[in-house]
Formats: sequence, C-alpha cells, structure tokens
Amino acid sequence: MPYAKQGAFYEAIREYLTSLRPRDARTERGVVRKKTVYEYQGILYEAGQLLGLPDPRHVTLAQMKALESQISGGSERTFAKKLSVIRAFLRYSGNQDALKWRVARHPTPYRGGVFLSERQVAKLHQEAARLGPLAELVISLAVDNGLRCVDIHNLTMENALEFLDFGESEILGKGRDGGKMALQTFSKYTIGPLKRYLAEREKMFERNHAPPSEFLVWKETTYFRPARMRRADKDDMRDIAIILSERMKLRFGMHDLRRTLGHRLHRRGWPIETIAKILRHEDCGQTFRAYIGVDSCEMRAALDSLTPEMSSQSETGA
Repeated sequence: MPYAKQGAFYEAIREYLTSLRPRDARTERGVVRKKTVYEYQGILYEAGQLLGLPDPRHVTLAQMKALESQISGGSERTFAKKLSVIRAFLRYSGNQDALKWRVARHPTPYRGGVFLSERQVAKLHQEAARLGPLAELVISLAVDNGLRCVDIHNLTMENALEFLDFGESEILGKGRDGGKMALQTFSKYTIGPLKRYLAEREKMFERNHAPPSEFLVWKETTYFRPARMRRADKDDMRDIAIILSERMKLRFGMHDLRRTLGHRLHRRGWPIETIAKILRHEDCGQTFRAYIGVDSCEMRAALDSLTPEMSSQSETGA
C-alpha cells in the first residue's frame, strides 16, 4: 500500500489503516478488505484537506461538526458512512472530543419487496440518465432486462457487441464455482444507454491511459487525485439505486428492479414460463412466488370489479 504523503495527520492515517489490515495480510479473512482500506484512505485524505492537516488528537468538536456541511457524499448513506469513518479514525487517534461527536447512523439499504409502476419506471430512467451513462446503463440492464448485480459485474465487451449485433449473448451469471453461463436476451430499450456508456467508457480509458479490458462496466473513483479507474462492483450498483431511490422518494433496491420486470411482463399477459426463461430461473415456482406479485392497484381493481348484484348474491348466499 503506497503512502507518499508526510505529516502527523497522514502518519496517523497509516497507523489506523494498518490496524484494520496488517501489511502482512495475505487473505481477506479476519481483516478489512483491501478495497475497503483504499476507500477509507480516500475518505480520510479528503477530511485531512478540509481540516487543514492538523494533529488528529487536536481536532475540536466544532471542526468535526463543520465537516458535516463540507464533506462530499452522493447519498445520505454515503455521507453518513464517511462521517462514521472519520469519527472512528479520530477516536483511534486518541481525540477525546470525538467521543462526544454524534453522527447519524446511515440508513440500512432497503431489502424489502416492491414493484415499480410504469410511471415510476419511466421516471427512474429519466433520473438515471441525469446521473450519468453508467447509472443509465445499470438501471436499464436491471429493470428492462432483469440482470442481477453480479450479472452486470461479469458482463464483457464481447457480450456488449453481441447484444448490439444479435440482441442476445451468453453471459456469466451467479452460481457455484465461479458462476454459470446462460443465454440472455436484451431489450431494445437498452441499446441507447449501452451506446452512450460505450462512448463514455472509451473517453474514460483514454483519460486514464488505461490498457484495454475485456470487462464492460468500469468507473472512475474520486477517492484519489488524479482519479483512478476500477471495475464497478455490486456496492457501486447498490449505491446507484440508493441515490435514485432518494431522488424519487421511493424505497427500492437493485433486486426490486429485477422483480419489477417480472411483474411488468406478467401484467402484459406473458406466460410464466417465458418470464422464468427471461429471468433465467430453473424453477417457474420461484418466478411465481417472488417475481410476479400483486400490488395494491390490482387488489383494488379486483374488489371494484364486484357489481352490486354479485355482492347482494354473495350476502344472501351466506
């Protein structure tokens, strides 16, 4: 792990990160992941610049509270996570005021089940496009094609080109021993987002002088200056869903978008076998139980379909 910066603040960062992941650690077991250490390093570097690189033991409570309006954060969860990391670092460094600093707990990602309406799906596409080409592509792959986060993470440039040429491709999905291959058909509504992302991806590789990669989904991380590139992972995709759910004031997660696709296809009258095939389910029962669903509008329509004659007959029959 390279550390080029000097000073009391950076020395304290080195000591703190080494306590989380000793330098002789060879596996991810029992220690903080290497990726997480780099993430924490970027957060603490940002805090150090905002604070003026003081001795972390002498940072005052007023300075800590000032960080709450200065630190960057794409979502409430990301913002609260950064403050929690900074507070933990200051406490580790022996700062007594950090014990008095109250940071709001970041909201837990929503893990319930929800089906988005057609109007909400349309708004989701609009908000994702405003967020950028990566978000636009990830959301389209999830809500228009039913891909999981791991499916999107594993997509290759070959998959993208086959999709543009033929509308389908063999992709690597979830499963034991590294996952399993399955044929995935793609929606025509994903062509635009994919082309826009490929154009942005090419510029990103040129900016970073990065060698070609077989994998499709990459992002620039702003934890470092200059920015660095890395493959977008499941956490990045979940963060996209969190940001969009906050903007839309609607709680949903990435997997809810996959479930929404099954629900939308079912409402259009497609057979359960076809929906299961699109979602790459081996068991149609799983599709029916978790991916079809009945929302409040359908329940209300079912009740409203009862005519007065039917209601009176049921009452007399009872």
